Amino acid sequence: MQVDVGQLLFVLDTNSRSIVPAQVDEVIVSKTVKGETVQHKLAFPNGKKAVLEKMSAPWFTEITDAKSFLLSEAEKMIDKVVENATQSAEKHFQSSTHTGTSESV
Repeated sequence: MQVDVGQLLFVLDTNSRSIVPAQVDEVIVSKTVKGETVQHKLAFPNGKKAVLEKMSAPWFTEITDAKSFLLSEAEKMIDKVVENATQSAEKHFQSSTHTGTSESV
């Protein structure tokens, strides 16, 4: 994916559970006899810097993509919670569960 100097990226911060904007501050291209490497240096609102290629956190070029990713992850978590509750109900109460009207516990 092409990322240019000045471009905004949106990085998922798992510690604060937020999306943090970052700007590509610098692109460093290094050419050697072994090949070419590219590093993208990011600047964050808090003044910190990071190298994009060294980050393990998901990042996105569009905020809508970040939102879609978070919604997908939330749906996976909800599906797992529902699956665990269903399995527990079937195991402990020997009944099949169904989805219908819900009541708070």
